[in-house]
Amino acid sequence: MLDIYYVNNIEQLKVFSDTLRIRILRELNNEPKTSKMLSVLLELSPSKVNYHLTELERVGLAYVAKTELKNGILQKFYSPIAKKISLDKIDELINTDSESDNSNELRESIKDIVTNSLSITSNLVQNLEVVHDNFVHLAQNIQLPNDKLVILENKLNEIYQFVKEHHDTSLDAKNAHINLTYIPPKGE
Repeated sequence: MLDIYYVNNIEQLKVFSDTLRIRILRELNNEPKTSKMLSVLLELSPSKVNYHLTELERVGLAYVAKTELKNGILQKFYSPIAKKISLDKIDELINTDSESDNSNELRESIKDIVTNSLSITSNLVQNLEVVHDNFVHLAQNIQLPNDKLVILENKLNEIYQFVKEHHDTSLDAKNAHINLTYIPPKGE
């Protein structure tokens, strides 16, 4: 398994933009699992999980890590292609001057990913038992002059780089959730 894999085409992005598939990849991160094992963990039908695994495998985001014969049935154990799947390198595909079908498909896939991400954040907030003092939330429309917008964008990129550089999957690292979305003014 790779440490990091960069989504690099439209098909991968479309498949990755589904919340359930992201959940499946997260469940596979610790150890290879069969569709049956995943269906129990995710409380879904095996056929539904198998469909999504097939899609992840088709675009190269998951693979059959091993097989076992059990009671005459060949079981496939799936793993993600990497410990971390990143969207960092698709920006050159999205931020083109072209209005081609591919560019439009990429933009729609990004919208799906952001919408799914916001849904995950919403579910996490709904399940919070206590809102702690260090809980931070900011959601508002803002009006800033262009020079201040540039400063804001730079600061948001600094946060993004910090999180990216310091992401740690070791056992002593603490799990937190961040959802950072900035929608620039129209025409940018």
